[in-house]
Amino acid sequence: MFFLNRRSTYNHLSSWLTDARNLTNPNTVIILIGNKADLESQRDVTYEEAKQFAEENGLLFLEASAKT
Repeated sequence: MFFLNRRSTYNHLSSWLTDARNLTNPNTVIILIGNKADLESQRDVTYEEAKQFAEENGLLFLEASAKT
């Protein structure tokens, strides 16, 4: 998970993904979740950018909001 309104969390995804793959079963399905989708006016990471990262890394991707 990363925060759509905080690019620094997105920038750490590659490192996080490496750790996740090294520490889990090779058959584990990894889902990338962009959180805080309700803060559209504060968005730092576009849907397209995050979706592309997910596709390039074989991840499922969705956006979510705990608020809405």
